Amino acid sequence: FPLLCVNDVIVTVNVPSGSDKKQASNTIKASNVLSSGATGIYHAGTSVTLTNGFNAKTGSVFKAYIAGCTNTFTAKRSNNGKEGIIHYNI
Repeated sequence: FPLLCVNDVIVTVNVPSGSDKKQASNTIKASNVLSSGATGIYHAGTSVTLTNGFNAKTGSVFKAYIAGCTNTFTAKRSNNGKEGIIHYNI
């Protein structure tokens, strides 16, 4: 089912496993931890900011991009044909 579309999202809940999908029409600020094996996919219309405390542990996958509320959580391509995603894997 489609996720709600709100203006701004603050992500503080850690993700021990599974997939965490967030979207916002304006901004997302994340300070959570993605454990090994977890996936975080966040997209917002203006910015996705990783604040103090955010950590994507080894073995996790993190993707963030500017797209607003699309209810589509897939890889995006930039105008130059390269993947337009931040991969934050330590």
